[in-house]
Amino acid sequence: MKILLSQYRTYYHFALILIAFQAFVAEETIAQELLSTRIDLNIEDKTIDEVLKFIQSNYTIRFSYSKNLVKVDKKVSIYSENEPLFKVLNQLFEDQKINIKQRSGIIILQKKPQNYNKIIIRGKVKSIGDSIIEYASVKLESAKIGVMTDHKGNFKMIVGKEDLSDSIIISSMGYEEKTIKVTPFVNKGEHVVYLKRKFFVIPEIPVKAKDFIKQKLGNLKRISFGSMYIDTHGQQTALFVKNKKSLDGKLISVKYFLSRKGNTYSPFRVRIYKIDNNTGGPGNDLTKEIIVVKPDFKGGWFRVDLSAYEITVPKEGFFVAIEGVYPNLKSQQMTISKRSFRNIISYGQRLGYNKKRGKNTWHYSLTHTWFQLSEQNYNVMIAAEVLTHKKR
Repeated sequence: MKILLSQYRTYYHFALILIAFQAFVAEETIAQELLSTRIDLNIEDKTIDEVLKFIQSNYTIRFSYSKNLVKVDKKVSIYSENEPLFKVLNQLFEDQKINIKQRSGIIILQKKPQNYNKIIIRGKVKSIGDSIIEYASVKLESAKIGVMTDHKGNFKMIVGKEDLSDSIIISSMGYEEKTIKVTPFVNKGEHVVYLKRKFFVIPEIPVKAKDFIKQKLGNLKRISFGSMYIDTHGQQTALFVKNKKSLDGKLISVKYFLSRKGNTYSPFRVRIYKIDNNTGGPGNDLTKEIIVVKPDFKGGWFRVDLSAYEITVPKEGFFVAIEGVYPNLKSQQMTISKRSFRNIISYGQRLGYNKKRGKNTWHYSLTHTWFQLSEQNYNVMIAAEVLTHKKR
C-alpha cells in the first residue's frame, strides 16, 4: 500500500509539472502568434505612441509600456506591407534598447536594464509590535517608481544615483505613513522600517441613529454567470455604481464577489474613482490612501470596511475597482481546479460577473488607459454601501 501511495504522489507531482509546462508552452505559443501578426502601415510624421495606438485600434493587439521609461513621443514615418509585428516594433525602437515580452495576451514593452548608475535597495516593513506588514506600498517621493512588500514584508527596489537625495514613502492600510531618506537604505543594506498603528479620530457630532439610513448600491446579484481573471500586477476592473437618488453621504463599505475558481486568498487593492466627464470612465482617485486587503475565505461576497476613510459619495455616481497586486509571483499560492475536464491554474482573484445590462464595466490596461470591451461587456459583481441622511 505504501508503494502505491508513493507512486500516486509521484504521478500527482508529475501532473502538476506537466500542467505548468503546458501553461508555459501555451503562453509562448500565444506570444509567437501575436508577434507574428501581419501589419500594414503607411504613417507619416506621427509619434511612436500614436503608431502603437493605431495598431491597437486596428488589430486585436494591446500594448503595455511606461512613457517614463520608453520614449514614445519621438515622431516617425513608417511603412510596412504585410510585415510581422516584431519586425515593425524593432523598426520603431531601433534607436532604443527595448525588451519585447508578452503576458496574458498583452505585448509588454520595457527598457532593457542598465546596471551602471543603478543601486539596489532592500528592506523589510514591520509594525511596532514586530509583526510583518505584507503588501505595504513603498515608493519614491518623486513618484517615479514604486513597489510593494511581499508576504514576508520584504521589498527590493532599483534606484538611480540621482535618486540618492530623494525620500521613500512607506504606507499600509491601518498604519501611519512614514517618509525616510534613500541614503540609510544604501548604507545599512537591508533596512527594517517600523510603522505605527493608525487610529482614526472622527469628530464628535451628536447624531441620532434614526436620522441615518444605509443604502446598498451596485450589482448585488447572488449568482454569477461567470468570472474574469485579475492576473496581472496593476490590472484593474471597475464597475460604475449609479447614484440614481443622488444620495449625499459617506461610503462605508464595498463588496466584491470573488469566485472560488480563482485564488481567493490573493491580495488586491481597493480603488474608488470619480467619473471622468470626458470619457465617461474612471477619473480622479477618491482613495487618498493605498488600501490593500488579503481575504481569508473560500469565495463569495467579500466586504471591505471603508467607514474610517471618510469618502464622500459623488451625487453623479462613482466607480469601484479591484486592482491586482502581485509584488512577488513566487509567493502567491497556486490554486488548481478542474472544470470541463481541464485543469486550470489560478494565481489571482477571479471576479464574478452576470448578464449584460448596460455598459457599466471598465478595464484598465497595462498601457494606463481605461477601456470597455466591445463584446461580452458583462456587469462585474461589485457593490457599495452608503450611509446617508433620511429624507424628511
